[in-house]
Amino acid sequence: MPEPTDSPKIREVIRDLLSRGHHYSTYEIQGYLQIMLGRLISESAVSARVRDLRKPQYGGYNVISRPRHGCSAWEYRVELANKDQEAA
Repeated sequence: MPEPTDSPKIREVIRDLLSRGHHYSTYEIQGYLQIMLGRLISESAVSARVRDLRKPQYGGYNVISRPRHGCSAWEYRVELANKDQEAA
């Protein structure tokens, strides 16, 4: 199945959000994308773009995931390498 044409933009926005040093759930990322892009992106699409960030062809970022305290949700953040932090 071909990748949606706006996936690179979605990945970029997600990467920028997750690299701020805080943990975000897919629901929070979805809300942020709605504000930034002006449209609703499904949670499954958000989750897929977060997974993409781990792949070498999309940056090979170190995506940290952990269960959110007190609920069943997971939250994510990206650790950027020093060269990536300098470029950001």
